[in-house]
Amino acid sequence: MANVTTLACGGSTVVVPGSKPMDIHWEIDIAEAVTAGLATTEYVTVFSFPADTYYKIKQIEVVEALSLGAGARIDVGDAADDDEYVTNATTLTAGTNLTLTSDNEKYQGSAAEIRLKVTGGTIATGKLRFVVEVGSMVRNANATEPTYTN
Repeated sequence: MANVTTLACGGSTVVVPGSKPMDIHWEIDIAEAVTAGLATTEYVTVFSFPADTYYKIKQIEVVEALSLGAGARIDVGDAADDDEYVTNATTLTAGTNLTLTSDNEKYQGSAAEIRLKVTGGTIATGKLRFVVEVGSMVRNANATEPTYTN
């Protein structure tokens, strides 16, 4: 099996707005991820961001109860840390918000991903909704720097 990148928001890379941050809502259907090849200890790429992007995970909600095998848990992180944003979530009933760690806001100077990983049990069904604030931090090379005088 392979890690699943085909379900990422916006295809290969999220289109990052201009200077004004905006909220992006995206759902991941666990059954679709399994069909696309997800197995335990692998991950689904939820968002892929280009370099110079600011993002903050505002909410991860269980939209449809997750049906997972005994001992299964959800982690959400990035390429450097599998469970940086959510660690060992096991309450996966509809209407539940996953508990986010305090470090769920980042500026990424290089390309980045938010990844969902299911470990410790059989994967089956359910849906998660991600709400992420995203903004571009790329400087406009043609912009004139402001002049300050005293």
